[in-house]
Amino acid sequence: MTLLIVIVTCAISIIAFSKRELFNKLLFAPNKILIEKEWYRMVSHGFIHADWMHLFFNMLALYMFGGIVEDYFDAIFGGKSTYYFILLYMGGLIFASLRTLQKEKDNYMYSSVGASGAVSAIVFASVLFDPWHSIYVYFIKMPGIVCAIGFVAYSIYMGKKNIDNVNHDAHLWGALFGVAFTIVMEPRVLGLFIGKLLEY
Repeated sequence: MTLLIVIVTCAISIIAFSKRELFNKLLFAPNKILIEKEWYRMVSHGFIHADWMHLFFNMLALYMFGGIVEDYFDAIFGGKSTYYFILLYMGGLIFASLRTLQKEKDNYMYSSVGASGAVSAIVFASVLFDPWHSIYVYFIKMPGIVCAIGFVAYSIYMGKKNIDNVNHDAHLWGALFGVAFTIVMEPRVLGLFIGKLLEY
């Protein structure tokens, strides 16, 4: 499923790079969603990206961590694992956009694209399963739990500053959804997480 999402996202993103009309039709725009009731944008924006670099890093992170989550979901949910994985990914994409929808509802110029919220949900679910699994950040190796704490702190800080074109709120809320969804679907995961955390 991870590979399928990567392929579909890459295909749509690449087509949208050269078709501006399609790009504008799919992007996240609060005024289009709330006023014109184009609710599909809550999902469609996750299948287009601003540029090649944006697409590359999102899909690389998804490919690296999606398989890990799928393996754990297979062990926990058995034959329903694909269903739960899709719920995690799509739920993360939608939930990550809700804060932005509320925050930017009066900003008619605001728009955003990318699967960052959904990818954050996947990455944080993987950290929940294995907090000491190594993650490379700018070629620096660090435990997933350390990276996760830093990521949350950075997202909160930058979200308040609002000094760049990155939707840090989506990153944060997507990450929170990934953790909450996994625990709600299988509460024993929290105990396993604490146990692994204390093993270090």
